[in-house]
Parts: sequence; C-alpha cells; structure tokens
Amino acid sequence: RRSRGEASLLDVKIEITKRILRSCRLCGRQCGVDRLVGERGICGLGTEAVVAEHFVHIGEEPPINPSLDLFLVGCGLRCSYCNRKDLWDPDCPGEPLNADFWKLLDTRGARSMSFVGGNPDESLYAILRFLRCAPGDWALSVVWNCNGYAMPDTVKLLEGVVDTFVPDAKFGN
Repeated sequence: RRSRGEASLLDVKIEITKRILRSCRLCGRQCGVDRLVGERGICGLGTEAVVAEHFVHIGEEPPINPSLDLFLVGCGLRCSYCNRKDLWDPDCPGEPLNADFWKLLDTRGARSMSFVGGNPDESLYAILRFLRCAPGDWALSVVWNCNGYAMPDTVKLLEGVVDTFVPDAKFGN
C-alpha cells in the first residue's frame, strides 16, 4: 500500500512515457514530434487514445481466448495489407480511453483484455493512465496485441504491466 503522495511504479512509468512524448519515439518510426503540444507524427495521435470498438472476441490465440478486445485508433506502421486501415484515421469515431471508459466495459466471458488496433504502442501514455484507474476487483490478464515494431524503451515500460505480448510478425528472415 502506498502512503499518500507516494508514487507507484505505474505512476513512474506514466511520467517516463509522458516525457517520451515530448520527442515521440514510442514506435519504430521515431517521429520526434512533441505530442504534448499537439504535434502529430505518422500515427496522427496526440496524448489521448480513442477506442473505435470493443467486444469480447473468441478468435484469439487459445491462451488468451476469449479476450475483451479494445481496438485503438492510430498506427505508425501503416502496412499496405492492413485489415484495419479504418483505424489509421486519428479522427475515427470512438470513445476516449479514460477512467470513465471502465464503466462501458462488459467483461463477461473474457479471460483477458487485449489492446489491439491500429496499434497500441502509440497510445501507451493513455493506456497506462487508463490502467491506473482499474477497478479494485480487476482480474483479467492484459494482452498487448501489436505490430511488433516497438522501441525497446516502450517494451521496457510495459514490463510488469502486460501479461502477454502478441506481436504480428509480418517480416523476417
């Protein structure tokens, strides 16, 4: 239990992520834009995250299935074969990922919660702030379903926060 005014490890990770946004390098594109003042890089995002849709999905990998999938807007990779190009548009309609979003989630039947998209890496700051507001009885494992193009610092910030990584490996030798 934390004393009043004492920062948790999650609070520290949120602050580090906020500082990274001053010269954004969360994804492999490393745009270097200052997202804290409204600049937008290839992903088109600022500091907030938007969930375009969310539902319990039964088509995920067996260890995480069924998963409450949160489809986030924004991606810096923009693969030509992406099946969710609609999520590239930073103005894609959806719900803001904030403390109030917890009230909208129906976890019945889910054994995990997956951040997917788009790509979650670019929304790391908002996701960490969202997780900090998790209800006290939150019990689902957290899955990071990403494009696999994250920077090492982004992956380090997820240590101890994410239970399972599901990168979509599209290229390699």
